[in-house]
Amino acid sequence: MYKQRNRRVEALQWTGDNLAEVIALCGQDNVRSSGARVQVVSSAENMWRELTLGMWITKDLNDGYTCLHSGTAFERFWQPADD
Repeated sequence: MYKQRNRRVEALQWTGDNLAEVIALCGQDNVRSSGARVQVVSSAENMWRELTLGMWITKDLNDGYTCLHSGTAFERFWQPADD
């Protein structure tokens, strides 16, 4: 679990071999894959975005809002939650 100010999210980093975890986080209808290519619906942009290795997916615990982040952006804005 990670937090940003007063927001808490579930977060998962795409490793290239954790498709089942991505589907569990985002929901089957919000993930599509073909071979090594995996796309996720980003609520922030209301569009499909392709995952690249190291990319983070966050899902807001309050409203289910999903967003994709580069590894650098994720580390800059999010910190592990204490609980």
